[in-house]
Amino acid sequence: MIKRFNLKPLLAVFLILFISACGSTDKPKPTPLESFKPEVKLQYLWSRKIDELGVYFQKFEMLDDVSFIYVATEDGKIYQISKDDGSTGWDVKLPVPLTAGVGLDRERVYVGTLDGRLVALDKNTGEEVWQKQLSSEPVSPPSISEDLLVIHTNDGAVYALNTDNGEQLWKYSSNMPSLTIRGTSPAQFFANFVAVGLANGKLVILDRATGQARWENKVAIPQGDTEIERIVDVDARPLIMRDKLFAVSYQGRVVAYDLQNGRTLWAEDDSSYRDLAAGYGNLYVASSDGSLIAYDEDSGNIRWVQDALLYRQLTAPVLIGGYIAIADFNGYLHLLSQIDGHFVARKRIDFAPKGRWHNDRQWNVRRMLKPNSGVRVPVLVDGNRIFTLANDGSLKAFELFEIQ
Repeated sequence: MIKRFNLKPLLAVFLILFISACGSTDKPKPTPLESFKPEVKLQYLWSRKIDELGVYFQKFEMLDDVSFIYVATEDGKIYQISKDDGSTGWDVKLPVPLTAGVGLDRERVYVGTLDGRLVALDKNTGEEVWQKQLSSEPVSPPSISEDLLVIHTNDGAVYALNTDNGEQLWKYSSNMPSLTIRGTSPAQFFANFVAVGLANGKLVILDRATGQARWENKVAIPQGDTEIERIVDVDARPLIMRDKLFAVSYQGRVVAYDLQNGRTLWAEDDSSYRDLAAGYGNLYVASSDGSLIAYDEDSGNIRWVQDALLYRQLTAPVLIGGYIAIADFNGYLHLLSQIDGHFVARKRIDFAPKGRWHNDRQWNVRRMLKPNSGVRVPVLVDGNRIFTLANDGSLKAFELFEIQ
């Protein structure tokens, strides 16, 4: 049975990390890991080091094409890395810190900068193609469909740009609460529309050509007496499965909508700021307290809950075969069964031998990165291969094998 989420201590910690990154708090301790009998093997393939991602929670993610991984780091670096052996195809360094990346299409790689620009690089060479000044810094990776790029900035604006030259096609503006989680929802394309989650707890469906709102719904309604208690950001990318659209908010709900008319099909109390995943008829939510929950896609009934990772700050779930791959802020990669959520494999992927100093240009301070500083970038899956990127810049590749 699902638990009632105790979000206040965790949210206080979360805001401290986002806003001040200093001081002390009575945050819940991560649940100790329990041993189990592995059912699959994660065979190590290669590893390499890139620049660290920094101590803040910029929304970086890895993307790939047939041969390469593309990834960006907080200090302005963008890499093209071979999936076969981890070698560098190219790397470039922009003169300002990055706040979002990467976006990827057939020709270009896209990143957002702290000074509010979206920069497009040639995918084959890393050379700059164009840049576009926006009203605020992008804090989620851009989404691309054909020649349309949609980017969501920290002031609540949603821009549509032409991928060839950065020309602005339209802009949608939303009302921002006085306090939000740092981050915004990446856009999701479907048919002639774009779905975007907003910091005010709403999900909006925009016309792809004009940016006009087709319909919007409240995923969550702010509640409580304090601004912290009233945070209901929809930061996860909306997920579309057949005729349904799924969305989840921070300290609010997970909701299934009819894709055609926005009618609510089911809704359950939950809280998450991570992207969703779906498989085996389940909708998977990495909840803010560290629970991993499988909901029935059609009814919203809970099929299973895995609560052995409480307060370990999970990444977004990613599917590989019949398993769910998820990492945590303590530096572990976990594989779980989609059927019932039991653990099938685990691997330590962050091996920083000692603390190291980090020049945090966003906040103009120098901070110590703790040993084994964890993982916040979702894993990348290609067939039976899993690629992981830790906060300290450790990039690793594994191959999944069944244990006979």
